[in-house]
Amino acid sequence: MSLELLNALKGQTKGAFHRYLESLHGEPRIAWYPSAGDDFRDLLYLSTAYSKWNPVEHEPSPPDFFLHTDYFPWKSSTFCDSYNIHKDERTKVSIRDREIEELPRCDLPLDPGIVDSDGSIATGRVIFM
Repeated sequence: MSLELLNALKGQTKGAFHRYLESLHGEPRIAWYPSAGDDFRDLLYLSTAYSKWNPVEHEPSPPDFFLHTDYFPWKSSTFCDSYNIHKDERTKVSIRDREIEELPRCDLPLDPGIVDSDGSIATGRVIFM
């Protein structure tokens, strides 16, 4: 099912995301972070390196793919305006420009019982990094 989801997000594109999907062997393990905003700390906490540094019993294998979603309710957004996607006093996460690909839009309805905004220019956009 997870590969089916990722292929649906890919649409007809043949870029970096297509190449990534072609490299997979079997169903990928997906970590989904709903309402992530611009918080990418899960990339650190769910990594093999972090697991070795802070081991726990019966820990599952790390994810193959991280899926971050948010409807970005702010009228203006600086999300993805820089190749640095996370930076604090101890950590910096950045991406290289050849690893960014905008995929077909995924416009889903926003339930007024859950959200209090119509979204922003970022709502509905799908970006592979």
